[in-house]
Amino acid sequence: MNTADQHLRIKKLYFAVCDLPDAAAQRAALAAQAADEATQTEVLALLAQAGAQTNFAQPLAQAAERWLDDELSPGDVLGAWTLQASLGQGGMGRVYLAVRSDGHYEQRAALKLLRGWSGAHAAERFTRERQILADLDHPHIARLLDGGTTPRGRPYLVMALVEGQAIDAHCEAMALGLPDRLALFDTLCAAVGHAHRQLVIHCDIKPDNVRVTRDGQAKLLDFGIAQLQGQDDTLGPAYTPGFASPEQLAGQRPGVASDVYGLGRLLEALVKPVAGRHRRGQELVAIVAWATAEKPADRYATVDALQRDVQRLLTHRPVQAMQGGAAYYIGKWLQRRWPWAMAMAAALLMAGGFTWRLAQERDTALAERQRAEREVLTTRETARLLMSLFTGADPKTMDLPSIPKSIPLAAGRVRLQQQMADDPGTRARLQMILGDVYERIGQMPAAAEAFRDVAALYGPEQLGQPLAEAEAQRRLALALNNSLRQADAEAPARRGLALLLQHDPDNLTDIAKAQNRLGISLLNMHQLDEAQTLLQSSFQLRSQVSGQGAEETLSTLHNLARVSRLGGHDEQAESQLRRRLQNSERPLNDNGLGSMEELGTLLSDMQRHGEAEAAAREAVAGWAQRYGADNANVAIGRHKLAYVLRGAGRLGEAQQELQAAWHIETRSHDDNTVRARGMQADMARVHMLAGRLPEAEATWRLAMGVDVRGLPPLALAAWRRDLARTLMWLGRAGEAERLLKLATAAQEKLPRASQERLHSELLRAELALDQRQPKKAAALLTAVEADLPVEFPGLHHSAWALRGRIAAHLGRSADATRWLGQAWQASLAWRGGPHPALLPLGLDLLAALRADPDQAAARAIDLMPSLQASAQAHDPASPWQAQFDLMSAALLERR
Repeated sequence: MNTADQHLRIKKLYFAVCDLPDAAAQRAALAAQAADEATQTEVLALLAQAGAQTNFAQPLAQAAERWLDDELSPGDVLGAWTLQASLGQGGMGRVYLAVRSDGHYEQRAALKLLRGWSGAHAAERFTRERQILADLDHPHIARLLDGGTTPRGRPYLVMALVEGQAIDAHCEAMALGLPDRLALFDTLCAAVGHAHRQLVIHCDIKPDNVRVTRDGQAKLLDFGIAQLQGQDDTLGPAYTPGFASPEQLAGQRPGVASDVYGLGRLLEALVKPVAGRHRRGQELVAIVAWATAEKPADRYATVDALQRDVQRLLTHRPVQAMQGGAAYYIGKWLQRRWPWAMAMAAALLMAGGFTWRLAQERDTALAERQRAEREVLTTRETARLLMSLFTGADPKTMDLPSIPKSIPLAAGRVRLQQQMADDPGTRARLQMILGDVYERIGQMPAAAEAFRDVAALYGPEQLGQPLAEAEAQRRLALALNNSLRQADAEAPARRGLALLLQHDPDNLTDIAKAQNRLGISLLNMHQLDEAQTLLQSSFQLRSQVSGQGAEETLSTLHNLARVSRLGGHDEQAESQLRRRLQNSERPLNDNGLGSMEELGTLLSDMQRHGEAEAAAREAVAGWAQRYGADNANVAIGRHKLAYVLRGAGRLGEAQQELQAAWHIETRSHDDNTVRARGMQADMARVHMLAGRLPEAEATWRLAMGVDVRGLPPLALAAWRRDLARTLMWLGRAGEAERLLKLATAAQEKLPRASQERLHSELLRAELALDQRQPKKAAALLTAVEADLPVEFPGLHHSAWALRGRIAAHLGRSADATRWLGQAWQASLAWRGGPHPALLPLGLDLLAALRADPDQAAARAIDLMPSLQASAQAHDPASPWQAQFDLMSAALLERR
């Protein structure tokens, strides 16, 4: 180390320990920072010299500090703030109690003077960093309210005043147990993680910087102040010995890993008084060790990862830091599912007792004894089966690719059916558990089959337990809906509700649940009137029983919003979704995140693209925070985000999100799942919009595959319709017509005024025109317009555009210009500006204007900026791009 580096190292160490209370603490801190003997000696000498009396009768360091502190005293005014009293002094400088005195409103705050700022660019850096901190908005971060500089140029910050105890003192004073301490720590992780996503590092996480208010809320203080202090090149960053990371002690710039280290040390301080007597002590030690590893690369990569491990600990799930084996995972499973384990243990004891009793009756007939022995063996086999079914890991938080391969569920189901054929009651209970596991790992078709078996076992021909059958039918309907087999879900949903109404009419809770389930099945089949009636009844019952803020009530409100949206009542749907989200706890749970996704796609359909993107991205971030970036829910969220980006015309970004979603989905399962094929279908739509028609056709065929039997009928109908449109554009009208017939046949049960059916009928009219049958096209279009509800503006624009094309085909140029112009202006206004989807319409209008002698060439030229903007997202190979280039060149020649 050269002389300059050594000098800087000594200076950093000096400021790191100068505020410690005595020489012993200073020596201990220097030793902890791995300072060699010579360096320690020099720093201690400087510390002693600073405390020695000089000719000025003041320690030199104290004199400088006092000169600065004497600048202010109670009663002084800084900006909008009047100082009331000194609250103390620390490493950052002096802290004052301040009150707002500008007359706008009353407010108390902590005004903090910072030391260590110097240099020509210090003020500029301070202003920039202060603005970053001011933008932090989190319920567990003390807000930065204001800031500035004193008359002598010393910077100050005004922070929200947090009155309460330091977190460690609060935990001891309240004698909090481990779960409550970990819950407080969890809120801190959420706060620090939020700041990291805003690119702000705390740098000085310690108990004194966390205050717990009287209502038990933890607030993180001084966020980023240590980072602010570290901006000055002449001083090392502020930190606290014992909580500072090794890289901070070495004088390196702190980062995310430094805050992870500080949180690890804070966690250690919080749990140390109670961890020794707790069965989870070993897991806590592992979490702290991982968070406080010597090398930053060996720690948790993010605060969110640390937080997830703490949450796993709280919910008896396998902790990542333990890296345990099979025995550890099975043990965690037993902790989480102790009622099942107790039931199985009881079954084993009963079977054992029964065997013992039979053994005392040796004169019993041989056949009876053999039957009893078979019962014992079957019960033991059941216990072994349960252990083989579950690894103990939560499928939502584990690495998903390993789950379908690591749990022998299919074999377990076969064994249940074979070995418990004579015991339908036990088989039904275990089949229900099996269906639940299938459902949790996303194997919805298998879950549906398991619940179907359970419903049959509880049915009148076997066990005859109508209420148990009702629950199984409800679960079957849910699994079928989640498999996108909506038509199949209606019958079990109706059966479940009928059983409840007949056998348990006073059970309003379960009746509301069954009404909600049947309502979902019906809305998925676009039977909106009956769906709305059932869901409204469910909402009222749930409001009556549980309250309007209960999660189940809010979930039904979400479903009512879906009914409103499918019916074209977008404003009502938005109001319902926002009510649902406003009454949801933060951070949002799974159902709340689903509502945020729904809001994003709804706002996209309403052409409010900025708001839509914000909602979609919030949902993706929420899923990632709850379950990790590679979770299946994140794949679904990114798929919805791609929908929003496509609606905004940002096709390149939409394609990237779809590719990312598809890779997450196919890492977890194969590429033949309904969700993976749905992502391919939306990729085909992106290709269509960009004019990549051969790629669109190929992707549509990949999405549908060779065997379409597992695909939801209504989704398949929509895919066939859009492939038919692609083939029409490619000049293959005969193939397109055959596909469209298949699509419309599947949609016959839909109401005539449903969006899906109207889209298909409009395409029938377009195909007729493409096949040079303008009169047939006009008749089909007239029939569609008779059913068009006012709530679907996009369909009206398409109908006007088609009427203009029919007029152009018939040589009625004035009518063509009028209809196409009306469609263009309405579409442009509705979408809020140019869009890739508008280019074909704009080119038809441009052609009509050129053919109409009564239209001035200037009108055609006026179209060009919007057409140019709409063409930007098109592929160079797009047929519309080529047509646009030709028309543009022709217009320029005419000018």
